[in-house]
Amino acid sequence: MEPLTLAFVLLLIALGLVLLDLFIPSHGMLSLMGAAALVGAVAVGFSQGVRQGIMMMAIIGFSLPLLVLAIVKWWPRTPIGRLIILKQPVDPDQVLPEEDPAVDAIVGSLGRARSDMLPGGAVVIGNRSWDAVSEGRPIDAGTPVKVVAVRMGRLVVRPASAEDLAQATEAESSTLLDQPLDDWDLEED
Repeated sequence: MEPLTLAFVLLLIALGLVLLDLFIPSHGMLSLMGAAALVGAVAVGFSQGVRQGIMMMAIIGFSLPLLVLAIVKWWPRTPIGRLIILKQPVDPDQVLPEEDPAVDAIVGSLGRARSDMLPGGAVVIGNRSWDAVSEGRPIDAGTPVKVVAVRMGRLVVRPASAEDLAQATEAESSTLLDQPLDDWDLEED
């Protein structure tokens, strides 16, 4: 076999090995052998003369971008590509968390910042701790907060105003007076 023919055969073998690596999981070993075949094709080309070596390098320089383009286009459609590449959701609602009606019922509730919120942190509402984010400004730990919204499963809070605290105190006192005297937690001294 003539050396120039051998160089072209090595070039075709290299391209075939790289394409075969798309369909056979070889962890890149077939591509590595293809790269070695490319180096061999260039070496054989240069052994015949500088002009033949440069011609082989030009052919490789032209064919490699086309091969990469083919890989990018067809690899996601191969069995291995379908296993590795995630499918894009058809409906944007598929990627959003499910709404919890119990969380939506908390909107308007008062609580306390459990940690410094810069802007995210934790708040305590009732006896439960929640992940929360402030409306835009830092909130110090222990500051009374009011839940204003629920976004992406997280509570959005702001510092409670004096009106919010007064309404909460009024609501607590009215519910306390509605209870029987035996239910009051009074300590005897």
